[in-house]
Amino acid sequence: MLVLNRKANEGIVLRLADGRHIHVLIARISAGSVKVGVTADGDITILRDELLEKRRPQECQASHQVISPSNETQRTTRKCKSF
Repeated sequence: MLVLNRKANEGIVLRLADGRHIHVLIARISAGSVKVGVTADGDITILRDELLEKRRPQECQASHQVISPSNETQRTTRKCKSF
């Protein structure tokens, strides 16, 4: 994973293998939240993580808490397939 520091009104560009670009802009930073703008060609689907999980729950990361009879909580995680 690439981790970058960006300030408000700064961005990054993702170049796809076919030469197209996805532009990501940090539009605003406020206490506890970041507003992000994404510009891409119309045939590129852009989804928030939680929406992708709803579309393909069997393939995406899901974290579940299971409470056993002994009141112990266990957490299980499934990894997403590449997309």
